[in-house]
Amino acid sequence: MDIVTAGRYPEVLTRRSAARRNIWFDNYADAIVRRDAGEVANLYRISELPTILKILATRSSGELNIADISRGTSIPRRTLVPYLELLQTLYLTQHIPAWKSNLAPRVISRPKVSLLDSGLAVRLMNVSASALSQTASPNLASGLLEGFVAGEIRRRMTWSYERVEMSHFRDQNAGELDLILETPDGRLVGIEVKSTFTPGPRDAKGLIFLRDRLGSRFVSGIILHTGTSSASFGDRITALPFDALWNV
Repeated sequence: MDIVTAGRYPEVLTRRSAARRNIWFDNYADAIVRRDAGEVANLYRISELPTILKILATRSSGELNIADISRGTSIPRRTLVPYLELLQTLYLTQHIPAWKSNLAPRVISRPKVSLLDSGLAVRLMNVSASALSQTASPNLASGLLEGFVAGEIRRRMTWSYERVEMSHFRDQNAGELDLILETPDGRLVGIEVKSTFTPGPRDAKGLIFLRDRLGSRFVSGIILHTGTSSASFGDRITALPFDALWNV
């Protein structure tokens, strides 16, 4: 969680103390709202952007519920979309669309949303790495970990020789899968992110569902976790430590 709390902005990573990182995050968020947002958009309630960001931070990697966000601000639901689009334009948030498929009858179609940088999300919530530990706040930690992984993969997509699209999958009966990477020819990799030291067979449910229905299109499934060991969960499904993002 120390890595997630620090985020990935290069300017932040040069600051070793949490206090100095927090000052940078505060100044950055203030500059975005006061300067950049006004330059690229002419929205009436632009001062509400910090509130919207905080709401999204607390719901990191959750489904985008515009009505819920509207209730937390003074912006009517019907006019909220341009504000959410502005946050994407400013590279503050990322939307991960639902995977388009007819494999399951009750697929959720809402996108997931999280801040593009987990360190900024943590600062907006004013919490520490210890407060995000598995025992203290497992749901919040899982959402931030998932958003961090999505951001890391999104960066790698910009220089990968393989063109891929990123999405998520959730069906009310079949389960869910945090991230799906799919190539234009239909090959697919599934990723499940867990804030646990010991992933179990239940964590592979969504991966197994897709593997059994996609056959050879399913290249591999990965369960990223906060432990230190690797394990196999059957054909083409592997649990890997979180640092596999950099070491594989």
